[in-house]
Amino acid sequence: MATLSLAARPGPTDDYRKPSNYRKVGIAVAFVGLMGTMVAFIANLVAAAGVDQANSYQETLAWSFGLTILSFGTIKIAVAIVLMGIVVRLWFRVDAVKDALRSLHGHSDDPPPAVDPV
Repeated sequence: MATLSLAARPGPTDDYRKPSNYRKVGIAVAFVGLMGTMVAFIANLVAAAGVDQANSYQETLAWSFGLTILSFGTIKIAVAIVLMGIVVRLWFRVDAVKDALRSLHGHSDDPPPAVDPV
């Protein structure tokens, strides 16, 4: 049984019931993105509470805006990783069906046996 890396297509004999690494990696990346978003949100709340004529908190609002954009991009990447995991699972199923149909109907890549004329 071959091990499945994140970039490799599974073989037809690999176990399709095995838990996907894509989901674990995608959730971890999404968690990092959510934490960045929460930091930016808290910074915006602190800056908004102290805005007046003397303090504008421009630097805080600038880096928190950049962090928000970066965090949402990270979450989008996490969604793409999870979707790639779904594609890999579909590869598992398609290859398993192709393998099962070949053995079920007797189809193979070998030519049919020669029949002696009677």
